[in-house]
Amino acid sequence: MLKNKKFVLSAIVVAVVAVLGVAFSTFQSQNTEKASTTSKTTKSEKTQGNDKEWSVKGHVFHGGSLVFDMKNSEVVDSTDGSKIIAIHTKLSDVSDIKTVSSAAVYGAITASQKVNGQDKELYPAPSQSKNDQVNEASRQLKQKLEPGQSHNIALMFALENNSDVTLHFQNPDKKEIGTTTFKVN
Repeated sequence: MLKNKKFVLSAIVVAVVAVLGVAFSTFQSQNTEKASTTSKTTKSEKTQGNDKEWSVKGHVFHGGSLVFDMKNSEVVDSTDGSKIIAIHTKLSDVSDIKTVSSAAVYGAITASQKVNGQDKELYPAPSQSKNDQVNEASRQLKQKLEPGQSHNIALMFALENNSDVTLHFQNPDKKEIGTTTFKVN
């Protein structure tokens, strides 16, 4: 059973890395709008998986051997004209063994917005931002972290509208263990 989960996780990582590689192959000039950095944790549950803690505490998600400390967010224009929320995050590897690419994050962190009164899942931004600093931070997702190492990354999701964005955090069993909401102004 454990080998099967590792195979599925490996397949997800490969797919996400391939999609992100295509999505971030070019970049252009800067054009941003600020989003509110206010966020709120609405629920949190502590679970064990992959020999490390899986929990959400405020703006911090402990996802196995990776810790995501979400600092702030901003809305940026994408190269295709749509809006993207970039959530600036310090990503740390707290393991004592080599970890896979952090691009697997989109398997454990998803986002949603209210659209016509219904929750709609947001997808990782399909095109690049016009902001070079955000693009560089998002490219850090493709970098492998060594134990004890940290990267400043940007989690990027394509926006549907100007309503709040809720991040959903899941454990290895795909059970939601917490949420955090970012305001979009």
